[in-house]
Amino acid sequence: MPGLDGRVLDYYIMPMRPLVHPALDDISVSEILFALSDPLRLRIFADLLDAQEPTGCSPYLQMGDRAVAKSTLSKHFTILREAGLIRCERKGPGLLSVTRWPELEARYGALIKAAIATFRSETMRSEITATPGRKTKATPALAGA
Repeated sequence: MPGLDGRVLDYYIMPMRPLVHPALDDISVSEILFALSDPLRLRIFADLLDAQEPTGCSPYLQMGDRAVAKSTLSKHFTILREAGLIRCERKGPGLLSVTRWPELEARYGALIKAAIATFRSETMRSEITATPGRKTKATPALAGA
């Protein structure tokens, strides 16, 4: 770029920080429980588990009647990734995420299924309670949960 010295140019061409994904042996139950303790993170993980393809964070910018800031979503996705629940890949300016379910199922499957089943049950119950006299469709339960 004309007129820029090497230091300024280096600043603008810096590579992005690498995404860290813990090895399966480094994943702990306490990190999984912490990551799934937030209802939004649990919802994101459950949705990613049901997704047929990698998903970005934009579907979660509006959660019901509540707007969620991009910075908040970024933090939630980071917590899920650092706990070892999801794998992220850079795609252009954003990230696409998938669950690490095939890796996690043998060791943590029962724990994760129980958390998601309970979340879906509570969510369905609160939706029915919030609109008396009107039934809502249930979110499909996790297979085997």
